[in-house]
Amino acid sequence: MPARPKLWFIVVLAMFGLGLYSNNVQVPFIYDDMLQIVNNEKLKNPTSIADALFTDHWHNRVLAHLTFSMNWAMTPNSPVSFHIFNNLLHILNSILLFLFLSTFIRVRYLPYLTSFFFLVHPLQIQSVTYISGRTSLLLTLITLLVLLAFANQKTRKPLLIFSLLCLSATVKETGVLIPVLILAYDLFVNGRRFGNINVKEHALYFSHILVALLFHLGMDVLGTHQGAVGFNLYPFFEYAIVQAHFLLFYLYLFVNPASQSIYHAYLEPTGLIYVTSTMGFLSYVCAISFVLRCLVSGPRTSIHPFFLTFFMISLLPSNSILQMYNPFAEYRLYQSNIVLCLYLSYAILVAGRLRKVYTYLLTGICASFFMFFTYSHNLFWRDSFTVWNQAYNDYPNNYVILNSLGVEYARRGRHQQALKYLEKAVESHRTRNEKSTATYNLATAYHVTGQSDLAYKNYKELYAVPNYKGNVILMQNYAQLLFELGKTAELKALLADITNNFGKKRADSIVRGLKVDRRDQ
Repeated sequence: MPARPKLWFIVVLAMFGLGLYSNNVQVPFIYDDMLQIVNNEKLKNPTSIADALFTDHWHNRVLAHLTFSMNWAMTPNSPVSFHIFNNLLHILNSILLFLFLSTFIRVRYLPYLTSFFFLVHPLQIQSVTYISGRTSLLLTLITLLVLLAFANQKTRKPLLIFSLLCLSATVKETGVLIPVLILAYDLFVNGRRFGNINVKEHALYFSHILVALLFHLGMDVLGTHQGAVGFNLYPFFEYAIVQAHFLLFYLYLFVNPASQSIYHAYLEPTGLIYVTSTMGFLSYVCAISFVLRCLVSGPRTSIHPFFLTFFMISLLPSNSILQMYNPFAEYRLYQSNIVLCLYLSYAILVAGRLRKVYTYLLTGICASFFMFFTYSHNLFWRDSFTVWNQAYNDYPNNYVILNSLGVEYARRGRHQQALKYLEKAVESHRTRNEKSTATYNLATAYHVTGQSDLAYKNYKELYAVPNYKGNVILMQNYAQLLFELGKTAELKALLADITNNFGKKRADSIVRGLKVDRRDQ
C-alpha cells in the first residue's frame, strides 16, 4: 500500500514555497497584466459583480477575473497581493500533488521528490511570478482536486466532481479535457476494462464538455471576445510541425531553465525545425502506441500510461489549433511539469538502487540548481525593462516585444525612444487587436511629446474600433486632446459617450481634470 502522507512534509513544502517566492512580491505588472488588470477599468472599479466577472479581455475566464478584482481592492496600484495570492496557489498545488500521488504511488519517496521538484522548478515562475499566469495555477488546482476526489472511492461524490469540472470552464478553456484524465485514471491506475467502468458516472463527467462549450459560446455571443486572432485555424501541416517541435523545445527548457523568457515566438521553418519536428513526432507516436498497447492488453494497474496521457492532455492544448503566436510561453507548461518532475524523481530513485548515495547526491544537486535559478529569476523579473530587452535580443522584429518595450520606455519618461519602438510595433502587427493596442500606445506617446496632429489621427482611428468604446482611459486621453485642440463639437460628442458608458459622475470628473496642456499633468 502507498505510504500515508506525512504532515511534516506538507509543512516543509509550505516553508520552502514561502521562502523561495518571498522575493517576487515587488515584481511589477508586465505583458498581459497591463491589459487584463492595470488598464481594465471594469475590473479595478466594478460597479457590480458582473463587472468583476465579465470583462472585455478574456471575459470567459470569470473566476480568474474575480480573484484579480479582489486583489486590486486589497492593494490598488500595487502587485503585492496578486503575487502573494499566486504564491499561495502554487504552494497549495504542490501540497495537493503530494496528497494525490500518495494515494496510489507505491514507489517509496516518489511523491515526496515529485511534489518538491514541482514546487521549486524554475519554469514554474512563469505561472507564479507572472500574474496573468494565474489561470494555469487555478486550472491545476481544480484538476488536482478532481483527481484527488475521484481517487478516494469510499467518499467519492460524483456531483461534487461534476461541479468542479463546470468551475474549470470559468478558468481556462483546456479544462474541458479533465474528464479524459479521470477516465485514464480509472483504466490505468484502477486497472479497469472499458466494460467494467461506471458508464453513468463517466457520462456525467464528460457531459461537462457540453456545459463548457455552451458557456464559452454564450460568452462569445454576449461579449466582444474575438479570441487570440479571431479563431483562425492553422493548416494542419503547419500546426503539426510546430506542435512536434514544441515538445522538444519544452524538454530543453525543463533541462535548461536559464533559457526561459516571457515570450517565445514561432521559429521560421528551417532544416533544423524539420529534424526536431520529426523527432517530436516519433516521441508522440511512441507515447501513444504505449498507451494503446496498455488499453489492448487488458486490465493492469500501471502509473506510466496514466502519466503519459496526463502529459499529452496537458501539453498539446498549450499550443492549440487556434492561431496563437507565442506557443512557447512557459506559463502554459505549468501543469505538464508534473509529469516531467515525476520522471526526474523516478530516474533519481532508480540511480539510488545502484548505490544509495546517488539518490542523496542527485537530489541535492537538482534541488540546489532549481532553487538557485528560481530565486535568481524572480530577482531578474523585478525589472520588467530587463525582461523585455532580453526578449528583444532574440526577436527584434516581434510585435509583442516592440510594443512592450515602447510602453516600458514611456513609463520611464523616455518618450522619443518609446516612439521608435511603438511605430515599429504598428508596422509589424498581424491582427486587428494588435494594431489597436499599438495604435493606442503610439497615440499616447505622440500626445505626451506634443505631436498633437499625429495623436489626433491615431486616437480618432482607434475610437472607431468598437472594442475601445468602453476603454475609459482612452476616452479620457482623447477628451484631453480634443480640449487642447479646441474641437468643441467632437469633445461634446465624446463626453456624451462617456456619460452613456460610465455615468455622468465619471464624465464630470473628466471635465474637471481637463487642462490646457496635457504635459502639465
